[in-house]
Amino acid sequence: MISQGDRTTLLDQLDVLFSKTVNMFTRSLAEVVKGKISIPQFIVLRILYDSGRLSVSQMAAKLQITPSAVTYLGDSLVRAGLIERVRDENDRRMVWLKTTAKGLELVGELEKRRREEMERVTSKLSPKELEDLVHILGKLVATEGG
Repeated sequence: MISQGDRTTLLDQLDVLFSKTVNMFTRSLAEVVKGKISIPQFIVLRILYDSGRLSVSQMAAKLQITPSAVTYLGDSLVRAGLIERVRDENDRRMVWLKTTAKGLELVGELEKRRREEMERVTSKLSPKELEDLVHILGKLVATEGG
């Protein structure tokens, strides 16, 4: 059993390591999307890829940002031909954000590159270490209901 002092030290170390890990993966993602789209645009595109379609307010809730910020991001993605705004057939007041064929192609390309980066970043881990890391992170995410 560890003492309270040892636990505090470990939590301090964990805090630093989480921060460095987030920075490492952010840099990695920035490298993947470089010259194509921004990280926030990629996140919107990726969420739409997974969801099929979302309203601006649904996207705002997922990203925990304002609808106006989603509209701004959406405008740039529409101009690039990566997403489109589609009026609901049953309720013309409702507008959906939906990925275009060009957007789907870009997500596929970026996801392939992102997987390659993930392989590179985790290449120092043994299969058991990777399995343990996934298990531990899964437990942490589960405690937050994520």
